[in-house]
Amino acid sequence: MLKFPRISVTLSVFLLVYWLTPAAAQNTVLTTSGALPGGGTGASNVVVGTNNTYPAADHANLNVFVGQQAGVASTTGSQNSFLGYQAGYSNTTGNSNSFVGSRAGYSTTTGSNNSFSGYRAGYSNTEGSGNSFIGSEAGYYTTTGSGNSFIGTGAGFQNISGGRNSFTGYQAGFQNTGGSNNSFTGYQAGYSNNAGNDNSFIGSQAGYSNNSGNNNSFIGSQAGLSNTTGFSNSFVGSNAGYNNTVGSQNTFVGYEAGRNTTTGSGNSFIGTGAGFQNTSGGSNLFIGTQAGYSNSAGGQNSFIGYRAGYSNSYGSDNSFIGFFAGYSNIAGSDNLFIGTRAGYSNNYGGNNTFIGSGAGADNIAGSSNSFIGSGAGHSNTHGGQNLFIGTQAGYNNTMGWGNSFTGYQAGYSNTMGRNNSFTGPRAGFNIITGSGNSFFGNETDATGADKANLQRATALGNKALVGVDDGLVLGDTANVKVGIGTAYPNQRLTLRGNMNFVAFDNSLRLKNQPFLHFNEHESLALGLGAEIPAGAEKTVVLGGNESSVQIPGILSTYRPNAGQYLTVDAQGKIILNQPRVQVASVADWSDKVFEPGYALRPLGEVADFVKKHKHLPGVPSAAAMVSEGMETTAFNAKLLEKVEELTLYVVELEKKVAQIDELRAKVSALKKK
Repeated sequence: MLKFPRISVTLSVFLLVYWLTPAAAQNTVLTTSGALPGGGTGASNVVVGTNNTYPAADHANLNVFVGQQAGVASTTGSQNSFLGYQAGYSNTTGNSNSFVGSRAGYSTTTGSNNSFSGYRAGYSNTEGSGNSFIGSEAGYYTTTGSGNSFIGTGAGFQNISGGRNSFTGYQAGFQNTGGSNNSFTGYQAGYSNNAGNDNSFIGSQAGYSNNSGNNNSFIGSQAGLSNTTGFSNSFVGSNAGYNNTVGSQNTFVGYEAGRNTTTGSGNSFIGTGAGFQNTSGGSNLFIGTQAGYSNSAGGQNSFIGYRAGYSNSYGSDNSFIGFFAGYSNIAGSDNLFIGTRAGYSNNYGGNNTFIGSGAGADNIAGSSNSFIGSGAGHSNTHGGQNLFIGTQAGYNNTMGWGNSFTGYQAGYSNTMGRNNSFTGPRAGFNIITGSGNSFFGNETDATGADKANLQRATALGNKALVGVDDGLVLGDTANVKVGIGTAYPNQRLTLRGNMNFVAFDNSLRLKNQPFLHFNEHESLALGLGAEIPAGAEKTVVLGGNESSVQIPGILSTYRPNAGQYLTVDAQGKIILNQPRVQVASVADWSDKVFEPGYALRPLGEVADFVKKHKHLPGVPSAAAMVSEGMETTAFNAKLLEKVEELTLYVVELEKKVAQIDELRAKVSALKKK
């Protein structure tokens, strides 16, 4: 055994002594205390330091203990390396440990495969295994925790049973006691973590206050600093999620993104200052610098773009996309704004859809509007239930309600008009306060002195103009041809079909005078100045007192007597001179009686029919003529048919009479003989 009065050799000398020791199983001891007591049987150990002894039960092998009382309690522990004052002091059966530093691994008894480096690193470890602690008092209170890596002064200081943690940095994970599977990197990162698990904190004081929150990822200086029990959060950026305490399932990316969120959950804030003021709002998506900056309690919002939804406080279920989109929104909800400055001034308006640069930019409290197009509904402040589609459609509308404007600058000048429908480029451009108007077509519009306030007017067709309330204009005033029931109108109005008047006391007017007039008593007056007499029922009046009924076909030849062909006498009887009957085809006339094969009834059959029915066959009865009547041409044809049948009967009778006369003559001749 080698003895030295004092230790003054370097590590190189120590190694040289170790390697010069005989190959037999011997101990190499450099100490001033004399020989080891107890006669232990351990082999291949290196012990350097004062007061280092082996107890009698020692069977330790392959250990290197350097330092006063380093590994003094070792019994069967093997392959340990303890360097420093009382390093591994209490180790008994622990194996394969490396403790470097004064009192490093001081309390370890059975723990194995640990590496502690630094003053009192792993001081309280007893049974913990597979730990790596580097730094003064790193993992100081760890007792049974295993699989930990602590690097830095005070890193994992209060860890007791937490396992599989990686703490790197001064006091990183300082108060962790039972938390496991955590990775903390940076000055005081995860400092207050107690029982939180599966967290990753990177950056100075990142996740500083986390207590029991789990599954969090904080990257950046003071990211998630105030988080206590919040879980499943991802904060990336300096001060990102700084004040979050119990909020969970948040994703904040960017400098001070979601800084003031405390209890809000399910948020995604990406960009510098995005969601900065959010406290309890949840399920929000903010992307862009200061997007949703002032949001405090609003939820289910999606803001994308620089300062999109910047002022939103309580509004929920909004989607703002674009530079300054929905910038001033405070409490408005259920809005969709897409485009630069779309819905910029909206405060309380809800259920709006603004799409396009500057669409609905001045809206404050208007609700249930849909503005689509650059500058559509730009000036609207309180108007609601409007639909504007097209560049600058409804541009100047402020408080108008229930309007539908479609087309470039359609309804451009409207401010307070309501329930207007304008379709087409610049349709309804002149309407300002008018309501209930319908304009359809390119530049269809109001005209006249009161065009700004026109009411309930309708204009249809290219450049159609209307200038009176309740007016209806079809097409422009110069070229339009209106067709009803035809695709080829050739006049201002071409009608193919019938007209049906469903109300009484109506009239068609010429030069503002009645031309065709009828009433509820089924009376009709036709002609300028024609009037239905008071109390008249089922009466037809043709013309006025100075009118005559004329037939155009005879005017040129019989102009002097034209009024005599059809007139009414003083008793109201119709006088018709020289009427003409005309049929449509030969089949409608009676000459068929003389055709071969015509079935002429026998006179006996005719006699039986007349006796029974009291009228000729094929001729209407008296009762039928009273109830139904018969068309004049058909009636004349039927009468002629009976005359022609009578002619056939007479011819037949004449033949029979001739035969009788002949027989009489023959009888007379016979008598004379």
